[in-house]
Amino acid sequence: MIKVVGFDLDGTLYEDTPEIRERVRGKIYEKIGEICGIPIGEAGTLFEKFYSKTSSGSTTIRTIAHDYGKDFDPRDIIQESLEEADILNLINPNPALAEMLKRLSNRKYLNLLTGSARKLAVEKLSRVGISPYVFTYILTAEDGSKSTGEMYQKWMAKWKGISAEEFLYVGDNKKSDVDALKSLEIKTCFVGEYANADFQIKNILDLEGLIE
Repeated sequence: MIKVVGFDLDGTLYEDTPEIRERVRGKIYEKIGEICGIPIGEAGTLFEKFYSKTSSGSTTIRTIAHDYGKDFDPRDIIQESLEEADILNLINPNPALAEMLKRLSNRKYLNLLTGSARKLAVEKLSRVGISPYVFTYILTAEDGSKSTGEMYQKWMAKWKGISAEEFLYVGDNKKSDVDALKSLEIKTCFVGEYANADFQIKNILDLEGLIE
């Protein structure tokens, strides 16, 4: 029944290693500290405290900004941190994944939905060895937030005549890749363990067997 398969990028199509996480979050802490006028260490402690409850970087940053009486777009902070952290050299090729996506694209419509900017998303795909042309549509930070559902609504609007039950979204973030889709009735597949998802797989390469 699945006709359209959407994919998260960060942590899904490449592994979110401790090294990558450290570089990106270090930049986030730095920016929060500068804007709120607090030490980087304190900014890091606050970020981790709220993130453990929300599993959403945007919500976490928005909460901290509110507490300090500041007004700034959390998506800008995350995007700038992803770009400035320079993680591309930490992303490893995955030929098996690239081949799997090619096979799936012959039977399903594949889309990419990511909080990264388009240029950075394409560079990340290149590091993994995935051609951007395997995806019919690529929705990026410019298309709104996943955690609010805005990006998912734009995604569905691109596929006229296809019902929500015929969509499947694959990701690794509990809030933005699973919970945010519940009201839209789109099926979800979580890479890892999360009971709220319709399906769970241990490795992204297990997706092909699940769909088949």
